[in-house]
Amino acid sequence: RLYSPAGLARAHWLSKKNTYQGMRLCSKHAVEAGTKSSHKAGASTAACEALHVLAKQEDLVVLRHVHFAPGEEPEGWEAGILADHPRIKVDAVCRRASDGALVAYQYQGNRFHGFPPGNPLHETFGVGHQWGPALWNKTRRRTEQYIKGPHLGLDGTTRPEGYVVVEVWEHDYISYKQQVKAAPRGGEVSAPPTLAFTQHAHDPDLDMSEAAMASRDVPVD
Repeated sequence: RLYSPAGLARAHWLSKKNTYQGMRLCSKHAVEAGTKSSHKAGASTAACEALHVLAKQEDLVVLRHVHFAPGEEPEGWEAGILADHPRIKVDAVCRRASDGALVAYQYQGNRFHGFPPGNPLHETFGVGHQWGPALWNKTRRRTEQYIKGPHLGLDGTTRPEGYVVVEVWEHDYISYKQQVKAAPRGGEVSAPPTLAFTQHAHDPDLDMSEAAMASRDVPVD
């Protein structure tokens, strides 16, 4: 049985990978199996790490997110920014220092959200044996919701000006970490590694359907 006493004991040996009997566990079930101390829906250590890299790189002030620190319980919570779907939350909300704009941040793990068209792994299977392009399209529709609104501010009041929506994809964060690891130590670096991200301005009339995107001569999957 997955959570038998013997299984729990075994699970602790695999805590660093949140893995049990060769199976990768989600955050919620990793807590139940004893491989993770606590869980907050949708939150992840990678999302937190990438957020702080992006915040330093783009001069963002983090206003709300779930923070993970080594050896400590997660702190904070995600932000519900959609007026008509308050239970749908983004990973973080930040304020951009340059102009004061509010930024809604999403970290897109590839196993759960697919890979972008053009990526060699776009047509592969993700979580629950779901087809990658289907996961990608589902994520694109959710991103459209974040861009269009209607929105709520962090105080729960309506926010007609919306948010700048920023996405960091897992494969880009992995690439960034590889660049950091490969960078020479000591001395000046002419071109320090940067974390790639996509940015979308608030647009209440946005249509990200395949027909609309094709009419703009934008490749679709």
